[in-house]
Amino acid sequence: MAAAVLLGGLWASFDMLDVGINTCPPGSLPTSLPGSQHAPSAGERIAGSTLISTSFPLPYCRAQVGVMRVIERAAAADPAGTSVLFLTPCHATPFYSHVHRPVPMRFLDCSPPQHAAATAALNQQEQAWLRLPAACPATTPDGSSASHSSGAVAVQPSQRQCFERDPAAYVDAVLQLNAPVRPRLLVGYAPLMAQLAAPLKRWGYALHQRLPNCWVQTDEDSPCELQVWVLQ
Repeated sequence: MAAAVLLGGLWASFDMLDVGINTCPPGSLPTSLPGSQHAPSAGERIAGSTLISTSFPLPYCRAQVGVMRVIERAAAADPAGTSVLFLTPCHATPFYSHVHRPVPMRFLDCSPPQHAAATAALNQQEQAWLRLPAACPATTPDGSSASHSSGAVAVQPSQRQCFERDPAAYVDAVLQLNAPVRPRLLVGYAPLMAQLAAPLKRWGYALHQRLPNCWVQTDEDSPCELQVWVLQ
């Protein structure tokens, strides 16, 4: 009975709290459990709301901010030797607003094709410290290569899309292009970094820190662990 009461409070509290993950229209969540005539009392609602408000902030999206503190500390200790390449989806973390130091940082651009050139021109000076591989072949909407297309309009993939086609080969190319001055820190989510572990170790990187990001993964773009790798 106690579990049912608490679950009822949780159910109702989702209708009261905007926790950033509710995609249902306002008021669309039921105020009682399915198949139950029990309407949560005020105390049950408070209990459910308290549980949600105390549990979600603990790990939920915590790593995105936490990793910036790691970078901030590294930049404070060695501002001239700190540089960062984010292998996360673009805009997955805060940026200079949390570091407060002009250390070189870059993430792979994911701008739509019509904005890619303008974005590159806008960021050219800040991103000049890190060379990236030449653009990968353009593709048609069905995913085929533009060179084999039968008249379909080709789309130039973004830097992020080029990376996702073959992450290990792309990272190898980036580190080769920028030898001997390579990014000091690499930031990425755990599943991807596990795939990149072998090439990163070949280039002299080691896992520096793991940051928990959630208890249960609900978003493919934000897995439950963010990792920082450092050049030894």
